[in-house]
Amino acid sequence: MKKIILLLMLVSVFFGYSQENFESGVPPTGWVKATRLNGATVTSGPGTGFTWQANIAAYPPYEGAISAYINNENIYNATTNPTLPSTEEDWLISSQQLIPANGQVRFFVKQTTLGEQNTTFKIMVSTTSQTDLSTFTQLKSFTEQELNDQTDNSVLEYDLRSADFPTALFNQNVYIAFVRQYTQTTTARNGERFLIDLVSVVQKCPPPTNLTVAGITSTTANLSWTAPTGQNNFQVVILPETDPFTAAGAFPVTGASYAATGLTAGVAYKYYVRTNCGSDNFSDWVGPLNFVTKPTGTYCNAPIVINGLPFQTSNNTGNYGNFFSTSQGTTCGATPAGTYKPLPCR
Repeated sequence: MKKIILLLMLVSVFFGYSQENFESGVPPTGWVKATRLNGATVTSGPGTGFTWQANIAAYPPYEGAISAYINNENIYNATTNPTLPSTEEDWLISSQQLIPANGQVRFFVKQTTLGEQNTTFKIMVSTTSQTDLSTFTQLKSFTEQELNDQTDNSVLEYDLRSADFPTALFNQNVYIAFVRQYTQTTTARNGERFLIDLVSVVQKCPPPTNLTVAGITSTTANLSWTAPTGQNNFQVVILPETDPFTAAGAFPVTGASYAATGLTAGVAYKYYVRTNCGSDNFSDWVGPLNFVTKPTGTYCNAPIVINGLPFQTSNNTGNYGNFFSTSQGTTCGATPAGTYKPLPCR
């Protein structure tokens, strides 16, 4: 029993350090929020009309009952803030977090409006203070295009995003800030709204290595890779070589190999692999590794079919590899038995 408990503790330490789901409210216990207007921290007036809060009914959480939500507001005021352009920053700052080796912060995020609103979403970190915003440095910045896909309605759905911590912050205690930044250039209210949920600090999922391909035929290929220690679950994407990468067709694989079938003869392919460490924790994609299936006519079980005469076909002999002339094998059903046919060297 002690060994089982120890193993569970090691898995927890290796892959997950903390997670915040905002079910206790926004900000959660130990977290704080702040607002800056044109570089100065403000506690009242323009910029403070909306701060980070629990989501409203129109914008549901990713999971559970609550997500953190930041609205937009009009920061122009003819009396108290007549300056244009004016830049507002809405900060939601975590409690102190221990960053593991190869650590990253992960979160689910979505926007509320289709189309570009020219709002930036930033991840900031500080090792010294939770409330002195001048001590924070930028870990990563997202445009709206980078935060969610703008080409379809998925901008209105939650996407998983992450930011990697630099080596200097490994095994350090830091404060992590989620910042909405918008520069208003007219007197009209504008800017994007953001929602975040399931914020976690984890050890980055290790990627597979040494991608290989073997046993290529006209319609099949054996893909394999080296699994990270302790990992046995992966995702694979196989695409035509000329297609841009997309994970839309990713499928799960157990073990460090996959026998690809149903490929098309004489086509150039590429494949990618990533590790699935569980709990939506994936490694970066590794690849591509390119390969070409054998053209029709390379093997007896995938012959060039001649349906009638006259017949003509063309190909590049380089696609067939090395050949030699020998007696026709019985598996091809040649008649008479002494027929000669070029066969590939194997």
